[in-house]
Amino acid sequence: MKKLFTAVLALCLVLALAACGKGDTAANNETKAAETTAAAETKSGTGSGAAEATAAAAAVATAGDEGSYIVMWYAGNNEDGDAEATFYCPEGATIDESDIKEFLADGFVFDFRVTDNAREYMAIAENIRSREYSPNELKKYDITPQLYFYGELDEINASQVSNATQEVIDLGFQWEGHEMKLIKTHWTADGKEKYDYFVGVEYELMYAGTKDGKLGYYHAPGLLGFHVLSLNPMYDELPNDHYAWIAGQLFGVKSGRMWIVDDEPQKETTAAVVEVKAGELIGVWEERDSDWHNTYTFNEDGTGILKSGPEYPFTYMVEGDTLYLAFDYEEKYQITAEKDLLILLDKFGNNIYLDRKQDKETETEAETEETEAMTESEKKHPLMDKLIGKWVDNETEYRETFIFNEDGTGMYSYLDGGETYSWEFVYKLSETQSSRVDIEYDDGDKTTNYVDIDGDLMLLSNDAVYEMPFDRE
Repeated sequence: MKKLFTAVLALCLVLALAACGKGDTAANNETKAAETTAAAETKSGTGSGAAEATAAAAAVATAGDEGSYIVMWYAGNNEDGDAEATFYCPEGATIDESDIKEFLADGFVFDFRVTDNAREYMAIAENIRSREYSPNELKKYDITPQLYFYGELDEINASQVSNATQEVIDLGFQWEGHEMKLIKTHWTADGKEKYDYFVGVEYELMYAGTKDGKLGYYHAPGLLGFHVLSLNPMYDELPNDHYAWIAGQLFGVKSGRMWIVDDEPQKETTAAVVEVKAGELIGVWEERDSDWHNTYTFNEDGTGILKSGPEYPFTYMVEGDTLYLAFDYEEKYQITAEKDLLILLDKFGNNIYLDRKQDKETETEAETEETEAMTESEKKHPLMDKLIGKWVDNETEYRETFIFNEDGTGMYSYLDGGETYSWEFVYKLSETQSSRVDIEYDDGDKTTNYVDIDGDLMLLSNDAVYEMPFDRE
């Protein structure tokens, strides 16, 4: 990001594409991969950035692992100078065979489709420019871009449909510095209720045009992402965490969510229904083995809160052995209550184990004394002692280095052409996600990172890399 040639390349790319329109000619298409490979970012653990990502993708293709990823052209005049994005096939899903053939033949596609029959969803890739980018061409829009640009409803575009409402949800992670969002849209058309669920990012692109009577270069927003359709006739909408999981899988970044499908067929049972009293749920319950330290609070008045990073209020109802949880969508579970244990069986056949969280007043005197006797070092974030020190990338020529100090400061550096480039930073450990490290550099850049430390090995993941290894020095 700080390399001079990167900025020069981006400027040249913008000027070239501004002169050639969309850059759809065969000659332009053949050079896109080379242009993307030349642009490199090294900051915050991205190695050689786009260059290494493209090289890795080429290596995968050479190895014959067809269908594991696909390259999509999306913005010749993107402000960042990028023209293509690499997307990945989610676990258990398949990319449409015709799209893979097109990619192998041309090196990229303009759109594609992913299908997951086990999790029962389909994701359709789409890149949409706002109306202002080319107002004479866009006579009719798909519903999501009609209503969403710059993070809000557009009154003019929304006037083209009836009863239009929209909810924009920040999913809590990024792709290439852009916030990943879930856009839920509802409208009426032809007398029928319509819905659209879109996951993706908003980005800026440059265009040559006239605004307020002046000819020049201007910026307009675009949306890059996927319309996600449920293939289950019983459910039009998926849980928000499932949309986040799908987005993370497709964009190749960590979402912090899991979606486990049990491949084992569920055995039928003739056991009698055991009625669970709603009063047995009242209190706070902790989910076992949850990456997000999920807790459920059930109140006497039928309301509650799920804490999974953010807080999600809900209402609930128990009928027999069935628990109904209503967020902005409804979930149904078969429930078993065993004193201080709740077992929820979801629609996919997965058991969720919840342990009752004891009130502080019920702690024994010994537990209280033990808590009061904790040393300051024991009260530290569990990642702190593991993270402190110097970590070096020994696998690439850039020798990226992170130094984490105990006072929350640090230093980042890398080598390039015999020169060392470095930035000071401050970092913060997340209170809700044990592996998350947020870094703010002295030039204003910010990154969200996830680390897995085992002894003297640290695997770092962010919106550009997955489990990049660093050795402790």
